[in-house]
Amino acid sequence: MATEADFKRIGNYARMYNRDQNIDRRGAHRTVPLEAICLGYSRTGTLTMQAAMSILGYPSPYHFSSIYDNVKDADMWLEAVDAKFNGRGTMPDKAFFDGVLGHVGAVTDAPCNLFAEELVNFYPEAKIVLVERDIDSWFASWMALCESAYNPVLSVIAQFDPYWLGRIASLGGASTRIQAGYAGTVEQARVRSKAAYRHHYRDIQEFVPAKRLLNFKLSDGWGPLCRFLNKDVPDEPFPHENETRANRQGFKEVGMIGIKHIASNAIIFLSAVGVPVAAALWRPCEASKVGTPCPMMSEPLPLPSRQTIPECQSCHLMGTPLHVPPPIPTRRQAATARASEVEQPVQQPQATDSQPQAAHRPLKPKPPQKLPDGSDIFTKYDAARGAIFDNARAERNKVQSQGGAVPIDDQGWLRLEESIRGKPGDNGEQGGGGQ
Repeated sequence: MATEADFKRIGNYARMYNRDQNIDRRGAHRTVPLEAICLGYSRTGTLTMQAAMSILGYPSPYHFSSIYDNVKDADMWLEAVDAKFNGRGTMPDKAFFDGVLGHVGAVTDAPCNLFAEELVNFYPEAKIVLVERDIDSWFASWMALCESAYNPVLSVIAQFDPYWLGRIASLGGASTRIQAGYAGTVEQARVRSKAAYRHHYRDIQEFVPAKRLLNFKLSDGWGPLCRFLNKDVPDEPFPHENETRANRQGFKEVGMIGIKHIASNAIIFLSAVGVPVAAALWRPCEASKVGTPCPMMSEPLPLPSRQTIPECQSCHLMGTPLHVPPPIPTRRQAATARASEVEQPVQQPQATDSQPQAAHRPLKPKPPQKLPDGSDIFTKYDAARGAIFDNARAERNKVQSQGGAVPIDDQGWLRLEESIRGKPGDNGEQGGGGQ
């Protein structure tokens, strides 16, 4: 669980240390009114506004970091982003927002600010707060975020932790690209972001009625904000969250949690479950119904798309179909499965006086299941993981050689490599080297 010290260090990003709530908000209904909608761009004080809304008593103010302890929200947001910005799927309606935001009384930051017009129209009683920074000051802070968001190392780690970090990175990447003017690289973000920023603020000034809108600066403090929202001025100072520091540290800590997940999954996968799990990996899943090959058995995994494969349990890599182990069996189930995968002794006839009983043939374990190309599944799995890691290491070295920052320090990188390849001399009992 996140502690008070965690929240002081990285603000609402500390929710990454909470247990995942695992709530699917599809079909959920609104339980509290949405009263305040803060539509400022990311890095304009959105973390500070989240803290301010909480102090003012709004239930569960929603910020991007709110998905950290309920990552299923990311699935819904990605579908909405795909519909609005890529023309794929159904545009989100009021029922969508009542579901994903039905428990909150105020919103700020991405992905909510990507749906400014929808939120303004669907909730006519809500008041709109628009925080704007000096564009040059904002740009310096924004590019610090982009350097982390576009860093290839974090995206590779996310591929190995699709359930948690994969969802966070996928939604964060989509939100950043859109706010950066649909930039695909840091260099493009550097060129396009200021124009996208100006476009966002111009649009909001045009479609939000003046009586519903407060143009607010964080330096204004409680007075104008509380008057606009009809709230009493709190006894405590107006919050000030250092977003650059909190975000940079948050990237590092979220990466380390992802590495822990990878290490845990690797140990589980290469544990005593053995051949039964390997055989399960080779069975077709829902991906085969839409003609999408499983990248696990091919060359290094491609970058993810956001296509969702319904009912394919734990079988997508940020939306891209991927075969991963089924739910981990109990020790007894694993032992039973292993016993069923070995050759049974030859049944001998009962001994008679004229013919003594023959000795039973000893049990012999079956070798790993062979794939169509003649290799075994563990070798193919390890090769795919290793190739991704080698590519990521090359990108990391390139970033460092150019003086750029990477989200994982050398110690964390070593832990990631050990979780993928195994420790030297461990005989393949851990990490990616076991067979």
